[in-house]
Amino acid sequence: MIKKDGNTMIIDTFRDLKSSSAEFNKAKRKTVKLIVKSAEHDQKVIDIINALKDMRDLEWVEIQNPDAKLCSIDGMLYSRNGKDLYFCARTGAVEIPDGTKTICEGAACNCMLSELVIPDSVKHIKNFAFFGSCMLEEVKGGKIDLDSAAKKITELSKKY
Repeated sequence: MIKKDGNTMIIDTFRDLKSSSAEFNKAKRKTVKLIVKSAEHDQKVIDIINALKDMRDLEWVEIQNPDAKLCSIDGMLYSRNGKDLYFCARTGAVEIPDGTKTICEGAACNCMLSELVIPDSVKHIKNFAFFGSCMLEEVKGGKIDLDSAAKKITELSKKY
């Protein structure tokens, strides 16, 4: 279903993502916001993440009814317990919510982040988490070795 604003896709479950994305592409619309009524799915989490990454204009993911594996927090896709950030397509300044332990591999690759605030709860930033995020100018916070992490994030985000 396409909401009146023309940029919001509403789907019942992640199973509907592929066909709805095709509908949006056919209508030449940009999907900026995705609302998933129920996170219930029979797919691998990585397949859902990859499908979201294929939606180039996506900036916000909202799950109205989380399941045992997935939920959304502040427009980002998380593990159900909120500890693992799987996918972030936000733009501008983003503050990772407190309680996040891991920013997963490729979680914010090719994002248009300008500023990133990492809470003290983050203990791991996986490879390529911010790869291609070439707009990223500032990284703040966190108890991990932030100077080397920020340098690494900035270098990798601007590498290509």
